[in-house]
Amino acid sequence: MRLRNIPGAKDAIASSKYVVQEPEKQRGVWSRIFKNNNPIHIEVGMGKGRFIMDLAEKNPSVNYIGIEMYDSVLLRALQKMEEREQAGTLPENLVFLRMDARELPLVFQEG
Repeated sequence: MRLRNIPGAKDAIASSKYVVQEPEKQRGVWSRIFKNNNPIHIEVGMGKGRFIMDLAEKNPSVNYIGIEMYDSVLLRALQKMEEREQAGTLPENLVFLRMDARELPLVFQEG
């Protein structure tokens, strides 16, 4: 997939209700985001998000976090979430992080 610089992508990500800003502040307390204590599954390098969105829709008792480091790719996932919201099929158990996976220990505790 060719990555393109999309004007406005950073601003759209920063203002999206689907993206957790400053995820390191949620370390150990992700239940505050999801408002439940369901298990959390993550997908590193989620791309445009179709796979994780389908998983979240099929498994409402599991919380999902999609991780993507490229703004242009994450923006496409956000657009898909908006489409699902308009269609009434938005998974409530899914959020996104814009980060490098090498920083996972700063955001998640072991276990």
